[in-house]
Amino acid sequence: MKLKMIYTGTTKYIWNTGTPQKFLTSNKVYDCEYTPKMYDPQTFDVIIGLIVKCDDGHSRKCEVWEFMTLDEWRHEKISEILDPEKSVT
Repeated sequence: MKLKMIYTGTTKYIWNTGTPQKFLTSNKVYDCEYTPKMYDPQTFDVIIGLIVKCDDGHSRKCEVWEFMTLDEWRHEKISEILDPEKSVT
């Protein structure tokens, strides 16, 4: 299932030709898909990842904690506007 998610991490670069090129830009919307569930063999915790269509046209596996759904992002921004002292960060 494809979804639109906002990257909330720091901007990431790749160095292919000696000059840095962005492949994930902070606060930008990306097309994402969840990876199949995997389990850590030591703790049996579920590992969830995303396949992301990056700025350079390649698809990469990323950590799910670096992304927010549009609804989560919208809720955070509304909370910041309504109550700036108790903003969710």
